[in-house]
Parts: sequence; C-alpha cells; structure tokens
Amino acid sequence: MSLPEIEAALCEFCEAIIHELLYQRQIYSPDLFQRHRLYDVVVRRSRHQKLNDYIHGVVQSIREALMQGLIEKIAVLVLDSSGCVVERFTMQLKVQSEILQSVDVEDIESALRGCLLKLQYANASLGPCKEGCTFEVVAYTATKSSMPKDTWVDGEPQSPVSSNGGDLPSLVPIKSAQVGSGAFRVQLYAEH
Repeated sequence: MSLPEIEAALCEFCEAIIHELLYQRQIYSPDLFQRHRLYDVVVRRSRHQKLNDYIHGVVQSIREALMQGLIEKIAVLVLDSSGCVVERFTMQLKVQSEILQSVDVEDIESALRGCLLKLQYANASLGPCKEGCTFEVVAYTATKSSMPKDTWVDGEPQSPVSSNGGDLPSLVPIKSAQVGSGAFRVQLYAEH
C-alpha cells in the first residue's frame, strides 16, 4: 500500500467515525443520514453538503500532521446547549507511515472495519444524548511546539466532561487495534 493510499484510507476512516458518531448520538436527525459501505461495514454519512464539507475540511487539515505522528488524538466533543462538554469520543492514533507501507492492506482494512463495527454497538452503553447538543472536532498534539502557529490555533486546555453531581466521567472503551508491529495503532473510547 502506497503512502498516499494509506493517507486516504486513514482520512476516510476518520470522516466515517465522525459521521457515524453524529448519527449514533443523534446530534442531527437520523433522516439526514444515508447508508454507505466502507470496509464491508454499513456506516452512515450525512446528506448535508455543508456538514460534509466541514468534516472533510477538518480531517484534511490534520492529514499531514497525522501522518507525521504529530497528532496524538482526535476527539469529537458533544456540547450541550450552554457549550459544556457532555461527551468526548476520542480516537488515539499512532501512525508510523514508513513501516505501515509494508503492511498488508487487508490487515489495515480489518483493523478499521473492527473499529467501525464496535462503534455502532457503543451507543447502547451510553444512554440517550441530551436534546439540543452540538459538536466540535478537536485535535490534540503531543507538544505545543509541534504545530506551525500560522495555521493552527491554540485551544483551551482539555475541558473535562460535565457529569451529574460532579462525579468523575465514565470511561467507555470501544475498540483497540494494532497492525504491523505497532506501525498503526488506534484506540477508540468515550467519556460521558
């Protein structure tokens, strides 16, 4: 698998995860989504072009940094109507592209397929999402100095997930996968 093919597959995977989360958590009406197949798994994708363009643009903006190993994790934050984070879905990704090129494409697709399948079942353990929620996609880097200041904006420190009664948020592991002796690793988990 060539480096451009790996990049394209990982970006397609990240976009699919974001769309599926928006569908599963009903951030938008389920009628807004249509069924697609990706890695032989049925996933949902928005039919709203502006939403699709936003998600695609976000993923493309981190593409190079992700492949260079500068991105530590990508998170979809679910925000309530007052802007507080009520859920965080995190994709921790580790990509060693120089090694990943020698890995069999079926192994990579199998790992990505497993993540997409498990994500569809994670919704059952989370309970319903509040009415009126919205979302943000954020990328976390390992160090502040790893990203160019002219194209990236420093965000707020990682905001905690608001929970009822001030308790610590619950952590729900979704899926971990590793391909090619650590050339590609992904962990999906939710905090609510």
